[in-house]
Order: sequence, then structure tokens, then C-alpha cells
Amino acid sequence: MPFEPPSLKARWGPYYRASIEDTVAIVNAMQNVIGQTKNGGVQLAPRITAIEILAPFLGVDNPQALLEQIATEENDRAERELDAAKATLDAQASAKGPGPSAPGGPAKPPGDSGRTASGKDNASGKSRAASSPGSR
Repeated sequence: MPFEPPSLKARWGPYYRASIEDTVAIVNAMQNVIGQTKNGGVQLAPRITAIEILAPFLGVDNPQALLEQIATEENDRAERELDAAKATLDAQASAKGPGPSAPGGPAKPPGDSGRTASGKDNASGKSRAASSPGSR
């Protein structure tokens, strides 16, 4: 019977504690991998993978719980930003007062006299001279 070596897998632990600079470099690399850079980017791996890689450097025991916490915080922040934007729009609308509510259609933009360059009224097609009271 031939000799069969035992099936072994070595799992080496870190041989030194990562410095702050090492941790920052790894965090930045993971942000690039998941596409969370300031300039945008392409997600190359799911967030959970990045968190699992970062966990030992950040002292995280449960990467899934951290991922859920991050998602909750992002949702809360997005809701606060949406509420703030709505409040800003409401305040701007209140400051302007009620808008024009002409029953005949939409309001004309500022500076629009309703006449074409040739002097005809856009709505009726009559010329300025024909519609002025002094031309009779």
C-alpha cells in the first residue's frame, strides 16, 4: 500500500498587528473595490466581502451585523436628507406665496407680452394696430 500524506491546510495568522496606515490603505482599497469612491466607480465585489476582509483590521466579530448596521444608518441618513429637501422646498414655496392660478391656462413667463415679433397677438392672431382702441 503506497504512502498517502495527510490532508493538511495551514492557516497562518497575522505575524504583526497592522498599523493605522496599513488599516487606512486596506479600507481605501476596499472602498475602491466596492465602488464607493468620491469619483464613483464600478463595484467589483459585494459589500459583505469587503467587510469580511476588513473585519480583522477593525476588530469586527460579526461582519453581517455590521453590514446591516451600515444599511440602517444609510437609510436613516437618506430619509433625513429627503425630509430636509422637502422642508427647503416647502419654505421656498411659502416665501413666494401662492402661485398664479389663471383659469385660462398656464401662466406666461416673465417678460412675455403674449405678442409675436410681427406684432400679432399669440392668442387671437390680430395685429396690434387692429386691436388698439385708437385705430377705429
